[in-house]
Amino acid sequence: MKTKIYLIAAFFILLSVFPHLCRGQLQVKIGNDTTFCACNIEQGVELAPYLSITGGAAPYQYCWSIFEPYEYLPGRLSYASMMLNDTTLANPVFLTQYINEPQKWTRFILTVVDNLGNKAKDSINVRFSEYMASIPEPTTFFINKGDSIFLDVSKENFGGILPYTSYLWMPGEGVNDPDSPMTWFRPNKETLYKCMITDSAGCIGYIASGFLFIVNSETSINSNAKSAAIYQSNGNVFFDNPDKKNVRLSFYDLSGKLVHEGITTSDRYNPIFTGTGAVFLCVINVDNKQETIKYVAP
Repeated sequence: MKTKIYLIAAFFILLSVFPHLCRGQLQVKIGNDTTFCACNIEQGVELAPYLSITGGAAPYQYCWSIFEPYEYLPGRLSYASMMLNDTTLANPVFLTQYINEPQKWTRFILTVVDNLGNKAKDSINVRFSEYMASIPEPTTFFINKGDSIFLDVSKENFGGILPYTSYLWMPGEGVNDPDSPMTWFRPNKETLYKCMITDSAGCIGYIASGFLFIVNSETSINSNAKSAAIYQSNGNVFFDNPDKKNVRLSFYDLSGKLVHEGITTSDRYNPIFTGTGAVFLCVINVDNKQETIKYVAP
């Protein structure tokens, strides 16, 4: 009986001298690799929201670092302290989405030290889904009332984490299929269309600055009678230019992308496209007037 009492007493003495023996081993688990949406950076994006620390002796000390610095300019390096609001917090907040090249992973490492000096580490790969910056002006189409234009943006990369999971054209009026990247547009008034896309990470962005349709109030038949002086013959576009002024011709494919542009003082222009049968929209600026015709590569 005395031996048992002595053993119990010795056990409690041992725990008072070495309290860490009654605690489990210090363990750090950050969670799965994560893709964040860059559009949320201003609302606050928290690193490692599912962080779990078990065992050891509280309180804990935290230190965040990255596997290697991000060289955003030659000789200019960015470290964890420039990316996070405080590298000594358990759950710091990102100050910027520019932690690496767009859509690339960056490994963040968390080192935890408990009150007894025990250390544990874990890491997590992080990236931001970021869409490309848009040019200030939208792509512009000049059409006659009743005409239609077909746009296909399905093969374009506008940033984000591919593939895209959904498209939504806004407004939906005048759009044959507002939920498709390939659709016909037939507005009856001047309309700016924008397309919202969602990527594979669930992050939302927009395609460029949109597509502006300026609609001629006259019908196609009446307008053709008025602008019959502009036409295509073989590979040439002919127009009236008796004063030999500068004439600018801009050729767009059916997705709205500018593929060729030229200036001439003649009364004709040949863009010389490779490939036969390709269809383009040719916007012609003659003497401060603008006309649009369909151009078919011969």
